Amino acid sequence: MAIGYNTGAERADTLRASLPGGGHSIFAIAIDDPDSVRVAALTVEATHGRADILVNSAGTTRPVPHANLDALDEVASVNVV
Repeated sequence: MAIGYNTGAERADTLRASLPGGGHSIFAIAIDDPDSVRVAALTVEATHGRADILVNSAGTTRPVPHANLDALDEVASVNVV
């Protein structure tokens, strides 16, 4: 398994250590940096041969009034980039 992270290298390493078996890797990737994404794809291919499943789990939030969905514009831009 390949685990990418933008920030939180320690969390990624903790996740890797908790997985059964071996051969898992972690690497830095910033979704808003095309070169970083390219390097990540090449690293996964070189290390694992291919990617069978991709989970993009990125986001940020801040407290906003429940009914004020317009206040979530910052969250949407992070998740769509």
